[in-house]
Amino acid sequence: MKLSKLIPTSNYIMVDAKYRVISYFGRIPDLTWDDLTDAELRIKKAYCNDVLSSLDILGSGDSIKKGLVLYELYRTKLELSKRQTSKDDDKQRHRYKKSDDNECLLQKAMIILQNDVGAALVRRSD
Repeated sequence: MKLSKLIPTSNYIMVDAKYRVISYFGRIPDLTWDDLTDAELRIKKAYCNDVLSSLDILGSGDSIKKGLVLYELYRTKLELSKRQTSKDDDKQRHRYKKSDDNECLLQKAMIILQNDVGAALVRRSD
């Protein structure tokens, strides 16, 4: 039986669990960016989108949590893009191009988190 039959994906317990996965993947020993598989990065990306969707439904506005999730989504998409670029480099040489969509995520996150000291520590660790 799927867990989603018992607990809806928008339930606060599921949203909190997804937020914890987002926070841990790429940030703790043995789950650093280099340790994560492409599948785990895709899970993190999906969880970021799920949490952002839930926050939008709740009308949370530009909260710290939203800013942090936007930043994690930016970093995740950047890592996936870097990996794809390095795979493509084996076939043909081209420079890594930044995605406008991804840069927009970074700008939104920076605006939301600009006065948050704790968020500055997260960004500095990258």
